[in-house]
Amino acid sequence: MNKLGKSSTTKTLLIVLLVAVLLVATFMVVRNVQLGKTNGTCQESTAPIAWSSQNAQDLSAPVVGISYLVKDGTGASASNASTYAVGHSLNILASASGYVAQTETYTVPCGGGTVPTKLTEVASPLVDVFNSNNLIIDNVATNQSLIGDGASATLGMRLTGVNKKTTGDMELVIETNSSVSTLTYGGATAGTTAPDFRATNVSPNSKVWTFDVPAITGAISKTYDMVITSKDNAHYCGVVYYDLYAKQAFENADGSYANGIQDSNGVAEYALVTSGSFVINCA
Repeated sequence: MNKLGKSSTTKTLLIVLLVAVLLVATFMVVRNVQLGKTNGTCQESTAPIAWSSQNAQDLSAPVVGISYLVKDGTGASASNASTYAVGHSLNILASASGYVAQTETYTVPCGGGTVPTKLTEVASPLVDVFNSNNLIIDNVATNQSLIGDGASATLGMRLTGVNKKTTGDMELVIETNSSVSTLTYGGATAGTTAPDFRATNVSPNSKVWTFDVPAITGAISKTYDMVITSKDNAHYCGVVYYDLYAKQAFENADGSYANGIQDSNGVAEYALVTSGSFVINCA
């Protein structure tokens, strides 16, 4: 048996294997350096960031005139930049005229990246109010009949959206006089605090009812029951006013980002308002 020959062959195989391992390791190091990484850690402390936008309902269309506010860590908001520290979490407020503003977060990757933002164009819904006979109230020939003492009337409010647009999540404000005991919308109990910026339509004895209404996106319709109950000793008639405010993201008075229709100082921040009224006959 040629032990010397076997030993030589084994050594050769080990050398070949070692060279292969070294080549693979060298390739991985070079590749990681090219990607800005060494041993899993980014070689660069900052990275380039690009900004892109799309209409969420029409992906082929960019959002014209989009602007960004960015909070990098705990700092104050600033306009978007082209470079940020790797690993930082960016809190972004994106807005454009005619769109629902929104917030998003983005973590800056090693080597940089692109912040993709999708905003949806906002549009008022078509509003139809139905009386208790299921006829559309036109405030002329067809209205709601008087609601007697302690009685209730169930009306309907149909909201119809627009193709490739959204109403945004909404806050509905309904204003009556104080003869109304309760008012529900879609089965929900009302809030009773009006937005600070909103002027009163009914005088005297105004009463306000508020509800959260989900967004309607696209050309679809949603109908909500609206039950109005008068007080036991007071029938109800007159004009009922409504405002549908589209909620959106905004920068609050303290610099934080929030979502709604007004900031902490009562300043209006809604994207759009749809207003109307309907008549309850007094005879």
